[in-house]
Amino acid sequence: MDLSEVRKDIDIVDKEMKELFKKRMGLAKKVAAIKAETHDKVYKPDREKAIIESLLENVEPDIKEEYKDFLVNLLKLSRRYQYRLLGMPEEE
Repeated sequence: MDLSEVRKDIDIVDKEMKELFKKRMGLAKKVAAIKAETHDKVYKPDREKAIIESLLENVEPDIKEEYKDFLVNLLKLSRRYQYRLLGMPEEE
């Protein structure tokens, strides 16, 4: 496999990730609506920690730290989107 073939595969994965990201943010929007109705907090650090720990299982050691960074940032973006939808300032 040469570099151009690898790049084509990366492009395919990036497009798949884009669609999954859009789907995830759509679900985050639904979560925000439910949290608004129930007056629930957007940021739940214990839940985020549990999600990250669960998803890190069975990840190869050489990419584990990068995957953790990816998850932390994904959850942060989701949280920021929910705060924006709810017209609330971000909390940490």
